[in-house]
Amino acid sequence: MSRNKTRRAVEASAVTNNGINDFKVKGFLTLIDDINLKIIEEIVKNPNASSMPIATKLQMPLSSLQRRRTKLEKSVLTKAYHVNLKTSGGKVGDTIINVDKGRSREVAGSILKKFKSNVMNVSTRIN
Repeated sequence: MSRNKTRRAVEASAVTNNGINDFKVKGFLTLIDDINLKIIEEIVKNPNASSMPIATKLQMPLSSLQRRRTKLEKSVLTKAYHVNLKTSGGKVGDTIINVDKGRSREVAGSILKKFKSNVMNVSTRIN
C-alpha cells in the first residue's frame, strides 16, 4: 500500500471513529507524514538498525531522524522479542479447544500445569 493510501486509510478510520478515542487518532495522524512513514518502514525492516544508516539512506540530518525516531518509539512503535523455536529444534503448533462457558482460564491453567515442560504459552479467546 502506498504512503498516501495508508494515510488516507488512517484518516478515513478517524472520520468513522465517531469521536471515540478521537484524541488518540488525531495524535497518531500528526505523527504520520511521509518522512515518518519512511522511518517506520526502515525500522520495521530492521528494528536493531542504528540511526546513522537510516539518516544517510533517507538523506536527512541525523539529529532530525533521532528526534523523530524517539517520538515514534515512545508513541506508536513497539519492539518485541520472540523465541524462534524452529531454529532450536522445537515445534510450533496451535490447538483449538472448545470449553464450557466460563471455564477457559481454568482449562488454560490446567494445560500449562500438566504440560509445563512442553507448553510455553496458552492464550484464551472469546468468540
